Amino acid sequence: RPGLRAGALGAALVLLVVGAFTFESGAARPAAPRFALERLSDGAPDDLRGRGPVLVMLWATWCPSCRRTMPRLREAAPRHPGIRIVYLNQGETRAEVQAYANEHALPAEDVLLDPALQWGQAAGAVGYPTLLLLDADGRVAARAVGELSPARIAVLLESAGRR
Repeated sequence: RPGLRAGALGAALVLLVVGAFTFESGAARPAAPRFALERLSDGAPDDLRGRGPVLVMLWATWCPSCRRTMPRLREAAPRHPGIRIVYLNQGETRAEVQAYANEHALPAEDVLLDPALQWGQAAGAVGYPTLLLLDADGRVAARAVGELSPARIAVLLESAGRR
């Protein structure tokens, strides 16, 4: 059994290291992409700039990790009123996203559409969900990839309040 324990310990260590690097933050802050996005609520354009810190979640309706992360973000949002949280759908139709938003009580004014995947590609998204924290100047201050626990969401949102 010592070999089994060593293997389990090694696997846990790998997961810990990988998890630690899915949240990045550093001195280099690239500008957020400048593609016009469309609000689900009224079809108006939105470019996410000039509104203080914004946490952008890149997601798709078919993504199980996105489905689990969204309610955690909605639950954390009231504790961080100065941070706008936006759900930026990647590559799906307005009808698909509207049906999902209705079924899961997503605030339509916070759901944006990127049907051509332009924003996600320009932001370097490699998987969903990808969360990008934009500072007040529209620069990417932090990035997290993959499903986030409530604790990791809290750390991300609290870091936005310090920027």
